[in-house]
Order: sequence, then structure tokens, then C-alpha cells
Amino acid sequence: MAVVNIFKYNPDTLSYELNTKKKWNVLYVDPPNAFKMKKTGGSFKSGSSDKYMTMTIEQICDMPVEKITEKNSIIFLWVQTALSGGNINNYGDRILEAWGFSRFSTKLYWDKGSIGMGANYRNQVEELWVAKKGDVKALHMTRQSTLVRHKRLPHSVKPDIFRRIVEDSTTQFGKKRKMIELFKRRNPNLQKEFKKKWDYFGDQLH
Repeated sequence: MAVVNIFKYNPDTLSYELNTKKKWNVLYVDPPNAFKMKKTGGSFKSGSSDKYMTMTIEQICDMPVEKITEKNSIIFLWVQTALSGGNINNYGDRILEAWGFSRFSTKLYWDKGSIGMGANYRNQVEELWVAKKGDVKALHMTRQSTLVRHKRLPHSVKPDIFRRIVEDSTTQFGKKRKMIELFKRRNPNLQKEFKKKWDYFGDQLH
């Protein structure tokens, strides 16, 4: 597993700055957003801030991700369903636009098999958005359904099956494919087959 320090936090500007000359064309991203929720009798954070450092949507959008992507690139972006629509909560589109991915393609749904928390309805699915920039051929045709069923894992940990889907869907890049997972958290169960193929960035990997 290659852990890369592609961004460096500058406490003076309160922002992340570019810290590499490397570029990638396949991005797999699970942003550590500070998604706040309300509960009768008080308020609380969604548990993320107790597990790892969270960021506001503005901080996430301000990260110079566009500068680490090649001209022709594709991104797979995790978006909570509650943040995937509406003028205020359209979290996914804001990130894609800020990072230079203007061509939304499709999305996958992770059915976690059990309900979780929720402000209106109890959450059971999470969305994986797919978007492109530049001249990227259509996703490699597979028999993959847009609905993926896999049991819920520890907080924020995503099943390895989605990394395999990303790999199976991006074979059009051939030997020039360079994959990176942003905001990765330590996952001792990550299969060895992925560790050799990916680069990783995350504040819990050092």
C-alpha cells in the first residue's frame, strides 16, 4: 500500500495545499463531512467527529483535488442520501463542480441490510456517484447492478466490493490507470489484492 502525502494542511490559511507533483486518473473518495443531525431533546453529530477529523463542505470543496487529477479522469464519490439533493443539501454536485468533474454519469446504491439513523426516514442506503472530466470512454460494461447489498460495517468503512467494482469499471484506462483513494481510514480487513494496486491518502494512515 502506497500512502501519499498529497495534501499538506496549512494552519495559517486553515486550508490544505498541494504537496505532490503526481497525478491520478481514477479517484475513489469518501469525504469526512461534518454532517450534523437533530434528535428530540437535543442535538448531536453523526458520530463521525468521534471517529476521525471531519471537514465542512467548504473545506472539502477548497481542497486542490483538481490539481492531482489528469486531464481525462473519473471519480467515484460517496454521498449520503440526505445530502444528495435539494438546493441547500446538494452536497455531491458542489464537490464535483469544485474539483472539476462536470460530467455526472451514474450512481450506485449500497444497501446496508439494516436501518441506521436519520432525520426524517431511517437511513439504509448510501450513494456512490460516478462522474468524469475530459475524454473518458464509457464505463467498462459489466453485469453489475446499481444496487449492491452488503452488511453494514464499522463506522465509515466501505466494503471492499466497491473497490473491485471501481477496478472492473475502469479497465479502459489500461496500463495507464492510476488509482487513488482519498480520505481513506485504516481498515485492517482490506484485502491484499487492493493494497498493491492503489495509492492512499488519509489522516489515519500514518
